[in-house]
Amino acid sequence: MKHAIFFLFWVTLPFIAWGQANCPTFTRYGGYDRIEITPFLTFPETHAIVEDAERDAVLVGGTFEDQSLAAGLAFKFFFEPRVALRLKAIYVQRMLRDKVESVDTVSGVHALTSRQYDQVSYKIAPGVQWTFFDEHLSFFGGLELPITVYGNWTFTEYELTEQLNDTARVETYKTTVIPGGTSIGVGAFAGVQYYFTRNFAAGLEVGSAFQYTNVGGDVDFNSVTLGSNSSQFVNSTWQQRKYFGFTPVYPLLFITLRF
Repeated sequence: MKHAIFFLFWVTLPFIAWGQANCPTFTRYGGYDRIEITPFLTFPETHAIVEDAERDAVLVGGTFEDQSLAAGLAFKFFFEPRVALRLKAIYVQRMLRDKVESVDTVSGVHALTSRQYDQVSYKIAPGVQWTFFDEHLSFFGGLELPITVYGNWTFTEYELTEQLNDTARVETYKTTVIPGGTSIGVGAFAGVQYYFTRNFAAGLEVGSAFQYTNVGGDVDFNSVTLGSNSSQFVNSTWQQRKYFGFTPVYPLLFITLRF
C-alpha cells in the first residue's frame, strides 16, 4: 500500500507542480511576480461648469458625435501576497461634435449650425489595493487619492445662413473658452479580473471619489459675423465654481500584465 501511494505521488507530482505554477497566487506567495501593469479604458468625466454649458447648448435634431477618449495605465506593486501599492494615471480628451442642417426650398434658404466641444484633463491616483484570489479569479478593492488637472474647455460654434440663389450669405463664428482647474479627493474602488494565464488577465473595475473641485475664472467669448453687415463682439465674464461632491461611478475595462 505504501509503495502504491509513493508511486501515485511521483506520477501526479508533475501535474500538481504544473497546476501550482499556473495558479495566479502561486508565484506571489513564492516571492515572485510582484509587479502588475494594467492598461485600461474608461469614460471621460468633467466638472460642473462644463456640464452646465453643454446642457444649455444642446441642439435639437441634427447629428451628434462623441469622439471622447479616456485611457490610462495603473502600476501595482505587491509588497505582500494580497496587498499592493498602486499608482493610476488617466488621460482624458473630451471631443463632442453636433451639427444641424436644413434646406427650405419654399423660402430658398440654406441654414447650417455646427458646434464642437474640446477639453483635455489629466488624473493621477495613488492608492492601496487588497486582493482575494480564488483560482483564476481575483477580487480586489481599495482606496485612492485622485488628483485631477482640467485644461481649458473650448466651445466653437459656426452658423451659416444663405440664399440658394447666392444673393445673400451670412456666416458667424463664435468661440467660448472656460478656464480649467483642479480637483482632489478620496476614492474607493472594487473590481474583478480573470487570469487566462499566470501573466495575463482581463477584468472590470468601478469606483467613485468624494472630492473638492475648483474650476473656472475669466470666461472669454468672441463672435465674428461676416456678411452684408460684418461685426465682431468680444466679452469676458467671471465664472468660478468651488464645490464638494461625488464623481459618477464609471466602469473601467482593463487587461493585466504580470512580471
